[in-house]
Amino acid sequence: MSLDTILQAIETDCAKEIQRLEARAGQEIQALREQACQEAERVRCQAIEETIRPAYREGARLRHQASLDALRIVDEARKQLLDAALRETRDRLSCARTAPDYPDLLGFLALQAISALRSSLQPGETPRLLADRRDRDVIEGLLQSWADPPQVEYSLSCWGGVVAESQDGCVTVDNPLDARLERAMPLIHNRLGEMLETL
Repeated sequence: MSLDTILQAIETDCAKEIQRLEARAGQEIQALREQACQEAERVRCQAIEETIRPAYREGARLRHQASLDALRIVDEARKQLLDAALRETRDRLSCARTAPDYPDLLGFLALQAISALRSSLQPGETPRLLADRRDRDVIEGLLQSWADPPQVEYSLSCWGGVVAESQDGCVTVDNPLDARLERAMPLIHNRLGEMLETL
């Protein structure tokens, strides 16, 4: 399963969850508004009997409080959706190794890391790949099809992916799925936040 497919599925799940939570938040907001309006009307009638001005102030205060409560409910719903989307992303990426298309994904990540590293290597220097030992069979299969295979060490512990490095270890390209997710977190937070704001 490709990262784009995973992100698309997450966006679809997120949109459904947003709709559900916003519907619930809308009902709660409506109930709060109705309650506030009823209370404001009661206070207004009482004020007519006693004094008008304090009742108007109280009604305005209640409406303002209801609006603040509604905003708080919507903000909390958005935060829950964002947290749920990020949990779902982590869960899916942490299980990527079990997906049927994982060998293709691992090959892509390895070639991407090596390609990014090549410009930093000395002439004739062979890159070294660090991989998770659970990926040994997949990596060995990939290496058979490569014209100039890198050295491989199985010293990583990750969700999948590789680290490519120079022979002296001074230059590295960190390309495991968990590291990629952590680097993407600020962008994911921003994009999901923007999506939730428009709903």
